[in-house]
Amino acid sequence: MSLRIVAFVLAALGGIVLFAVGGAYRNWPLQIAGLALEIGCLYAGWRWFAQHNKPPAIKPAANPAWSMRDQPPPSEPREPPSN
Repeated sequence: MSLRIVAFVLAALGGIVLFAVGGAYRNWPLQIAGLALEIGCLYAGWRWFAQHNKPPAIKPAANPAWSMRDQPPPSEPREPPSN
């Protein structure tokens, strides 16, 4: 397991513990620290997920389509549309 994943899990669990202990002892600075740690973990996880789910880059075609301004249209006969 990657060190980054271990750090993420420990930070997430630490944020939950800080928030719970702060609520149990009515200590609002611990609650705010736990909540900030959880929000930071959610943000980091969202960024990681978004970075790994990017669509592949679009590559240009080897044989580009017909350009209307450079060449006349192809002379292949077209079939009429079927109804």
